[in-house]
Amino acid sequence: MAFLGVRHDEAVAKVAGWVRGRFREATQLSSVDLTRWSAWDITAGWIIPREPSGCLHLLLDRFFPYSEPIFCVTGSPALLQSPHIERGGKICVTGNTGRVDPDSPSVVVEELFSQVERLLEANAAGENDADFIDDFVAYWSRSVGDDKRLHTLFELRPPSRLVVTAYGHALTVVAENEQVARQFFRNYQGRAQGVSTQAACALWLNSLPAPAEYPSDVVGLRDLVEKCSDAGLAILDELLEEGHDKLHAVLMGPTKNGIGAAGGVVIDAVSDNRARRAIQDNLNRGFRRGHTPAQVMAQRYRLSRLSVNRIEQAKSRRPAYLSNELLTKTVCVIGCGSLGSGVAKLLLQSGVGSLKLIDPEVMTWANTERHELGAASVGKNKAQELANHFSRNYPLCGGVIAYKNQWQEVLRAEPEMFGKADLVLSTCANWNAECALNDAHRAGQFSGPVLYGWLEDYAIAGHALAIGGGGTCLRCGFSKTGEVLVPVSRSAPPHVPGCGGGASPYGAIDMAPTQAMIASLALDLLLGRASAPVYRVSISPKATFASADADYSFEWLSQYGEPPCGGTITAGFWRQNENCVCHS
Repeated sequence: MAFLGVRHDEAVAKVAGWVRGRFREATQLSSVDLTRWSAWDITAGWIIPREPSGCLHLLLDRFFPYSEPIFCVTGSPALLQSPHIERGGKICVTGNTGRVDPDSPSVVVEELFSQVERLLEANAAGENDADFIDDFVAYWSRSVGDDKRLHTLFELRPPSRLVVTAYGHALTVVAENEQVARQFFRNYQGRAQGVSTQAACALWLNSLPAPAEYPSDVVGLRDLVEKCSDAGLAILDELLEEGHDKLHAVLMGPTKNGIGAAGGVVIDAVSDNRARRAIQDNLNRGFRRGHTPAQVMAQRYRLSRLSVNRIEQAKSRRPAYLSNELLTKTVCVIGCGSLGSGVAKLLLQSGVGSLKLIDPEVMTWANTERHELGAASVGKNKAQELANHFSRNYPLCGGVIAYKNQWQEVLRAEPEMFGKADLVLSTCANWNAECALNDAHRAGQFSGPVLYGWLEDYAIAGHALAIGGGGTCLRCGFSKTGEVLVPVSRSAPPHVPGCGGGASPYGAIDMAPTQAMIASLALDLLLGRASAPVYRVSISPKATFASADADYSFEWLSQYGEPPCGGTITAGFWRQNENCVCHS
């Protein structure tokens, strides 16, 4: 038998001994009994009678002792509706953060059983009732089907207000307004055509309800909103009186930790598949349409609870130092190759609002293992494919626009674009193009900083250089034909057959530190935490140099000394060169 199977059987036997010694009245579940929990992969279980009513089920899944034992409670409906009791009566003690000692399975069960007993006693005394509010989302969604979900795209904050429901191809989203909804679908679906919108409401409750207060019909919803909201009832009634066939409302309110929570409802007419006119006649019978009182309309609608998936919550995982200010920023990215595509992705994931991607080249098979794009994009323009890919996968961004031309052509066609950008980022690895960009920048064709990023051979070192409009320039650190004056490494130049010597072999992992460094400097510039000129260098561990048959250059060693054996990111010096054209 496999090792894990043997460990499982040994652990189950130890727990069985603990149960026999602790509870004489306990009974072991048969294989037929265990099918009740087949979705949990339960392999062993026991029934433990419990006073004053009900009993506990101790269940072990097939991963035990490398998983937590499961306790379920059965008994009165009140017991099953207590805090921290999930579907099927499962008792949630440690959430999804529990850790076990696989060498002491009976000790783990004993400790968890003690916690379960304390929890149930506290529930019976009403000590955990406040948890209904703090875990409102879980309790609201507990009896809601998996198919009854509503997606939201607005902040959970007062006051109560009108919002919109937007119906896309396969997604229903309640958004702050129509503009936000259409921008989302334009990114997510690639188009906003075919998206219909309708009024909805976001109702701020000063206190969220406990399960016993959850509304089961629209009359109950009105009562709850009237009781708990300052102005929500007027907004809800306004929509009811308009006589829509279907309405969405989102109930939101504060929790103890200060984070808002939300639950959704759908209010619709009992249609029985009747025509829309028949539905309206039923809703407004006895009154002219639009004049039926909300109290009457409430009795003619039905209500269903919906769980809420908050699209905007993606922003909550960003660290605090990534300010919302980034949402207003635009970055022009020149060069959408393996290096630039990864940097662009990091900028979007960090919250940068808009990207302008510039690259005339097409995706090739040679780059599929180190580029953000894959085989499906081979033969297609990199900038356009990246724009499509990013928009679909990061639909909260303000927009990603592609330009399938050289940057010089873009500047000629839209001379104001670079000037309006908050940062111009070049990773095109083309000396001729970047030399021209540097000179145009210095000549005042556009203002603001330009950030250059490049890799050395084999990606064993990478550079990020931010240049302002005056003083030192890109060309200060290069020869007239584009060789960097102080490289980190020296090695035999890589040669790739058929590539004309213009390619360097390196992998996605090799360049990842440089991508992160360039993106980090870009954020520092956008947020005012750094100002040009600034120069940073990423250096791989010494073992990586050895594997590439490379060493540190004499120029680097004489100016900076030997880097740490494990690699580093360091601040470099980019001084104005008296022989550079910018010095004359």
